[in-house]
Amino acid sequence: MDIKTQIQQEREQIRQLIGDAKASDPSQCRVLALGHKACGGPETYVAYSTEHTDEAELLKLAEHYKNAQQTMQKQERMYSDCAIVPEPKVGWVNGYCVLGADNVL
Repeated sequence: MDIKTQIQQEREQIRQLIGDAKASDPSQCRVLALGHKACGGPETYVAYSTEHTDEAELLKLAEHYKNAQQTMQKQERMYSDCAIVPEPKVGWVNGYCVLGADNVL
């Protein structure tokens, strides 16, 4: 399997593991830095719920995903815009964990 296919598959696994980020309490909401930009730092952030997500498995998958991106970036001598992606706040809206909500936790 080539590195690009691996990255796509790992991102899909992460998406499936997080699901809809449903939570019965705001304390179950978390933010995960995801991926890697060629200049450093995460490419994006996602919200997830500890109620319905195996957090240890998610963190493991996220680390594999980041490492695969770093490998591809080195192999292809990629660069990015080097913009810093600030970590958003997570909120709890209608029973779901969401990024950048007005009712930030």
